[in-house]
Amino acid sequence: MKTQSPREAAQAMVAKKFYELYSPLVELINALQKLEPGGTLVDGIILKRDEGGHIHIEYVAEPIMLTIIDKEKKLILRVVNLN
Repeated sequence: MKTQSPREAAQAMVAKKFYELYSPLVELINALQKLEPGGTLVDGIILKRDEGGHIHIEYVAEPIMLTIIDKEKKLILRVVNLN
């Protein structure tokens, strides 16, 4: 039986962790979508009133970002719609 090289062992560990994390990450993303449908966060909101009295709304829609700060690590999950 052939022993794994350190690189092969690391690749196997990364693949295993990816498969373990995939479903929980999808569940987390789906929960975030319930907070802000469409996967965006509305920011930089500007309300303008024109001469006729009509109100115009301008804003920037940014991808949802979840930041987790745990002791010395900062983990960032950015949700971006591909369609």
